[in-house]
Amino acid sequence: MKKAILAVAGLALGILAVLIQNGPAYAISYDLTNWNDPVLDASTDKVTVDVTTSAGITKLVFTWVPGDSGLTAIGMDKVGYDSTVGCCGALSTAGWGPFDSDGIPPSHNMDGFGSFLSVDAKPAANDLVITLYLSGDASAALNSATDFALHVRYENDCSGFVSGRTVGSGGTTSTCGSAEVPEPTSLILLGSGLAGLGLWGWKRFRGMKA
Repeated sequence: MKKAILAVAGLALGILAVLIQNGPAYAISYDLTNWNDPVLDASTDKVTVDVTTSAGITKLVFTWVPGDSGLTAIGMDKVGYDSTVGCCGALSTAGWGPFDSDGIPPSHNMDGFGSFLSVDAKPAANDLVITLYLSGDASAALNSATDFALHVRYENDCSGFVSGRTVGSGGTTSTCGSAEVPEPTSLILLGSGLAGLGLWGWKRFRGMKA
C-alpha cells in the first residue's frame, strides 16, 4: 500500500514538473466586430481569434465568420497583433510571414485602428482561416480583442479592416455598397404615384362596368 502511495505521489510530481517546465496552458477567444467600412460595420460579419499558449509557444487562429452583410469574403491578407513576439513558426498556414523582411516587428498602422507591434502578411491570400505559430509566449500581451486587427477582402473590390478597437481618425474605407434608404420626399412621391395609379385603375374599372 505504501509503495502504491509513493508511486502515485511520484507520478503527480512528474506531471507537475512537466507543467512547470512547459509553462501553463492558456486558451481564450475573442470576437473582432468593429469595421472601418460603414457597410461592414453595420453587419454582423466578424472575425474570431483563438489564442492558445502551450509549452511556451502561442498559437493564433483567425476565422472569418459570415453575418448578414450578404457579401462573400474571398480572403484575409494582413494580420496585426500587439506583441513583439515574432511569427511565423512551423505548422503556420502556408505562405504567411513577417511583413518586414528583417523580421523585426516595428509598429504598423492598421488603417484607422491605430498601431500594432507586429504585422504579418500574405499577398492576395485566399485564406478564411489562418493559423499562426509565434516564436514564443505572447499570452501576457495578447489578452484583449483590442490587441488584434485583420484585413478581409470581399468580392467586387470591397474590403475592410476589422478589430476589437474603435476606429480612430485617419483611416480610409472601401466602397462595399449599401442598401439605400429612401428619403421622406421620395417616399411621398412614391406614395402619390401609387395613389394616382390606384385611382386611375378604379375609374377604369367603373367605366368597364358601366
